[in-house]
Amino acid sequence: MNDKLIVTAHSGCEGTKPNSKEYIMLAMSSEADFIEVDIRDNNGNLVLSHDEVLNSSYELSLGDMIFLLKGSEKKINFDLKEENLLEKVILFLEKNNVKNKYVFSGTVSVNNRQYIHKVLLNPECIDENFYAKIYDYKDFTLFMNNVKDLGFRSINIDYRYIDEEKINRCKKLGIDVFVWTIDDTVTMKKYMDMGVKGITTNFVYDLTRLTNQ
Repeated sequence: MNDKLIVTAHSGCEGTKPNSKEYIMLAMSSEADFIEVDIRDNNGNLVLSHDEVLNSSYELSLGDMIFLLKGSEKKINFDLKEENLLEKVILFLEKNNVKNKYVFSGTVSVNNRQYIHKVLLNPECIDENFYAKIYDYKDFTLFMNNVKDLGFRSINIDYRYIDEEKINRCKKLGIDVFVWTIDDTVTMKKYMDMGVKGITTNFVYDLTRLTNQ
């Protein structure tokens, strides 16, 4: 990867309905590098939904989304909202000959070694209480050493829980830092200057304007 910031369109960005056709089409037309979608299993059918699916309360299936992306080279971040979805999604993508590059975030088992190179690891996958704890620099370094020992090379973290010193410690370990969800240009620029690898945002146009300056 080059040094240019990786921009991820948060599902529902720019005021669209999350996980909708409207959102997908807008994100596809933007300069975002990745489209983020939330994935759940609805009785064996992979669907786009942030919350638990009740009474068919979703607009698009994964198949619908893939159809919309046909012919596009836009990359995809599948934010897995339930356990045991990663291999199901990969099987579906391979079966449907999907050529788009993709990564996974969200609920991912750290024991799933085969696809570890495709994972932006959320810290709570290792420590479910990560965001409830206060990690000083020593404890954070120990935590990130564990991330590295497990084989992960990217983390996906709430920006409010990481600062420049922690970002630098990740870099020294060879771990890329992706942060979510930053929606104001001052904070976007701040974290760009700190050297994060990627930012997820609801305001894609603002962030891509910054990256193009």
